[in-house]
Parts: sequence; C-alpha cells; structure tokens
Amino acid sequence: MIHGNVAIGRPLPTAILLLASLVSLAACNSERENFILRAFDREARLAAGTSPSTMEELRLAMAESESAVNATVAANDQLASYWRLLSHRYIEAAMYGEAYDAALKALHFYPDNSGLYNIAGMSAAWLAKVADVDARQVQPSAAGLLAAAERAFLTAIELDDRATRSMYALAVLYSFELDRPEEALVWLERYMTIITENIDALFLYARTLYVLGRPEEAITVYDRIIDLTRVDEKRDQARTNKQQILDELYAD
Repeated sequence: MIHGNVAIGRPLPTAILLLASLVSLAACNSERENFILRAFDREARLAAGTSPSTMEELRLAMAESESAVNATVAANDQLASYWRLLSHRYIEAAMYGEAYDAALKALHFYPDNSGLYNIAGMSAAWLAKVADVDARQVQPSAAGLLAAAERAFLTAIELDDRATRSMYALAVLYSFELDRPEEALVWLERYMTIITENIDALFLYARTLYVLGRPEEAITVYDRIIDLTRVDEKRDQARTNKQQILDELYAD
C-alpha cells in the first residue's frame, strides 16, 4: 500500500534517519542550553534581588526561604531562652546591672512575660541606689531608674493579676524610695488577699498603717505577727514595735 510517496512497511532511507537524528540532537542541545540559561538567569536575578519569574524559580525560592526562616526562628528562640535564663541567674546572684540588661534583652523576645518585668523592676530599683552615689553620672539618674522600676512592676501586674512578687516590690518601692505610703497600702492589701501570712509583708503593712496615722490598726497587725511567727527575733521585734506605739499613745 502506498501512502503519499512513501511505502508503508519499508525501511526509511538512511538519509532520512540521519536527518531525524540531527533534528532530535539539535532539540536536545537547545533544551539543555535553555535550562542552563534559565539557571544562570535565576542566579543573576537572585544576586540582583529580583523576584523569581517562573514557577520553578518560585518553588525553589520558597523552599530556600522557608529553610532560612526556620533556621532564623530556631536561632532566635535559643537566644531568647539564653537571655531569659541569664536574667534569672543574675538576679539570684544580686548582680543587678547584668540582670537589668539581660531582662531587657529577653523582653525584646518575650514582651508579655510578667516575670521578666519583675526582674527589670527589681534591678532598676537597686541600680537607683548606685546612681545616688555615682558622681560621674555614668548611670541613668536615680529618679529615672525608680520610675522605670515602677513602670516595670505595674506592667508585670497588668500582665498577671496574681504577680505577688511585683505587688510586694511595688509596696516596698512606694514606702521606702518614693515616699508614697497611701499607694504602698493599696498594693500591700491587694498582696495580702493572695498571700495572707507573709511575716515581712505584715511588718511592712503595720509600718505603713503607723506612718499613715493609724496606730491602733498597726498594733493589731503586730499582734497578728506575734501569733503567727515562729522566729523569735521577729516576734521580739513585733513586741518592741507594738510597745513603742503604745507608749506614744498613752504617754502623759
């Protein structure tokens, strides 16, 4: 059977086979050259910061970016944990300058961490004492550090309404550093709704009541300390304080 000028079933002439091979080879070479050009084009555009254009480039870029992002997140997570742990170790060692710096660095990663604000506040309050005697003014001012401590404690309580360490620290700050006993009393009473038998807090509470002109209430608190404490020294101190108030009340 003849189809056109070619007999079906007969071998193709050698010249035709050779021509087909050359065409196929040329197509393969062209495809390889296009792939190489695309590869170089992608590298060039990546180096120039140009966005990928083909689907293949987009897939490759996404895979590379995801890997880089995951590595960055893992590294930052490790760094954040390092600064958080370091701030705790420094505050335990009473190294307040280092604790303050470490807490601030950790807060960049954990801005909602109540405990870190408490560490920052405690450290700033202690650093304020250094600022008072630093004639070179290397440190921030004492007033600035005390204000920073106050803000840190308030933020800690805002984040955690049971942040008792910050409540107590704030009461101490208002009582001894800022001379604001009314505010100290507010935080002491809030603290004692959660922690009812802390002897040191009760001593501060009694002192604050006395400073505010409420001596009878202070005596009641000292009686409570006498009943609660098992430490002889603290019981004796409570009795001494109580007697001093009684002497003042009933002096001739």
